[in-house]
Amino acid sequence: MCDSSVSSCIATVLKVRTEEYEQLEEQKKQRCSFLCLCSSIEDVIRVDRSAVEKSIRKRGSFKDQISVSKFSVNGKKESPELHPLVKYSDMMKKIYNLEENNYFWRLWKQKAKQIKATVPEEKILLIEDVQENIYKPAIADFRSTYLALKDFSITLGTVQRHFGKQLANESELTKEFKIMEMCERKGNGKAAWVDDAVEKIKNYLTLSTVVNTAKMIDELRKTLEFNGNFQILNDLIKYEEPEFRNKRLDYMTQDLMKVKNSLSNLPEDMLDFLRELLECTRKGFVSWIKTIIKDKTEIPVFVDLASISAGENDIDIDKVRFFRDAMAASAPIIFYLSPTSGFEQFSAALSFISEATAKDNNLPKKLKDSCNNRDWIQMVHDSRGSIECSSISQARNINSRGIFIISAPQKCKAALEDCVSVQLLQDTTEEASQTDQNAKEYSLAQLTELQNKLMLITTKTEQGREEANRFLEILEKVQMVGRLYLQLLSVGNILFIDWKADIYCNAQHRVKVYTEFGIAGILVQSTRPVLEELDGLCKAMEHCLVEWKKYLETQRDTYYHLNLFAARQLFYLCSKLAEAHNSVIEPQILNMLSVIKHDVKAEDIRKALEQALMTPVDPVNTATGDKKSVTWHDYVIRFPQLIKSLAESGYDTSVAKAALQSCLPNSDITEQKLMNFAFKRRNDKEEIENLSKLYEKQRAAFLQKSSKF
Repeated sequence: MCDSSVSSCIATVLKVRTEEYEQLEEQKKQRCSFLCLCSSIEDVIRVDRSAVEKSIRKRGSFKDQISVSKFSVNGKKESPELHPLVKYSDMMKKIYNLEENNYFWRLWKQKAKQIKATVPEEKILLIEDVQENIYKPAIADFRSTYLALKDFSITLGTVQRHFGKQLANESELTKEFKIMEMCERKGNGKAAWVDDAVEKIKNYLTLSTVVNTAKMIDELRKTLEFNGNFQILNDLIKYEEPEFRNKRLDYMTQDLMKVKNSLSNLPEDMLDFLRELLECTRKGFVSWIKTIIKDKTEIPVFVDLASISAGENDIDIDKVRFFRDAMAASAPIIFYLSPTSGFEQFSAALSFISEATAKDNNLPKKLKDSCNNRDWIQMVHDSRGSIECSSISQARNINSRGIFIISAPQKCKAALEDCVSVQLLQDTTEEASQTDQNAKEYSLAQLTELQNKLMLITTKTEQGREEANRFLEILEKVQMVGRLYLQLLSVGNILFIDWKADIYCNAQHRVKVYTEFGIAGILVQSTRPVLEELDGLCKAMEHCLVEWKKYLETQRDTYYHLNLFAARQLFYLCSKLAEAHNSVIEPQILNMLSVIKHDVKAEDIRKALEQALMTPVDPVNTATGDKKSVTWHDYVIRFPQLIKSLAESGYDTSVAKAALQSCLPNSDITEQKLMNFAFKRRNDKEEIENLSKLYEKQRAAFLQKSSKF
């Protein structure tokens, strides 16, 4: 459709003079030239457009202005007759409203051309034929497109076919959609979907800017064998294929835009580095590097060893420097990611590379040169050996992230390796799910093997020697603590029955040693340098060992029956008897105690424990008091006898306890006083219950305070 006014065409059909009305009545079947509809209607019919538009705006409808009244000879007004075109009023108004909608007029032309191909060129179409064969099919397609745009179900390919060049002009496209909304919803064209649809279409068009980047990254991750979730990336690389154009407009989600924006914001220096990394991967350099360097912690060690080989040769020094910088930059992808990593983890790794390339724009060249220097790097590896590199790397890991753990062994006859181990803390610079070594543990046997390797290695690099020495010093002190702990267990020191120590090797960690005495519920935190703390712990444990041996010797002299048991047996008896009042007594305990009492039973042990727990702090308290205050003797011996006496007289024990409580705190209590209280108050259940409970509470508190254990 050209830029001509459709309103002019419509006005031409409608503008008639009053004197011509009778002639138009006779020609109700007024025909419209098909050629005029298909090409340029206004070339055939010219009209005063402004007058019609003014009339339409004023009246709002064609049907309001095309009825004609008739008058009889005597001047009486007869019922008005409608103009023959009034039944096309809705079509005319719709066409008027869509005057500036390019998509509708493309549909009009399309339908007109289809009709033109089916009828002779000289055939003239009636206006009702135009309505049925051109207008109605066009408006049906128009409404279908409107609804698909509104709910974003329209495909991306359909958007391109329907709106073509308009897609490049955001304001024109917005205007087009607003006209559609105003025409179909009878509103002002304002609707949320309009801006959203325009935004999604704009995003769709801008995806083309990141297709090449997406293809490069996809090839890189496939070459590195990362097989996690890269679905969004897979969709992006198909942008130019028909399959992508079949996706709906609502496929343009915020997640997709985040990916698009992250790719479009990648600096050019970083993209150059990734392209070079891809090229090195194709040549097998990356997979080869991973065979000689197991993880990122070995990079500085290998660089130190390479520096030794380089000596003072400037060319070789540059090789070492280039390799160090290239590996440090590419480590987030080469060493941090695992085969299960997806696009999210890959994007996180790119942020580290972005920072590195921002500081050094020569990294692509350094990586390329390192790839070309593969033979020299292999020579360094062969000459220095992988054992030295991996050993120093392990020592560095333990020094920075290691926790030596000394805990109670599970075996009865335990050795040092049963209670000493090392656990590595998670490396916060890596993804927890992607590094197997984050949760790695070393047994004492593995630590001893590492110790032997480090002692055999002659390390010339200062950093490597410092790391090795620190590890060896800490391990030696930990082994001393472990041996003292086993000795304390062997002599039956109860304080260490459930003892544990956590020793942090990292010098930056605030608390260096956590010491937990489980049986006493005590946790000791030490903040001095770790080697100082280990020295102090050794001295304290040595002192405990000496004092415990003296104490045990004194107790054996005092209590003859203790000599029937070895120190380890006493340790075992103490730990089990402490639980006997709350759990089943094991047969093994009965067998051990049978040397003291031949037919000892579980009840005998519980009764003895109860009596032991009732032992007062001060032996003087076992005597009778001065009758003005309650003593241990009253609660343990005299009061139970009085309660028993009242019970034998037929009173409930709660009544007896209530009677006792009514006489307290004076201890001058006789059986007669209790009988008098019981006789008078035995029916007052509420008072009896309250006093009885108060007696039990005060008795328990008194014995808890005055008992030895």
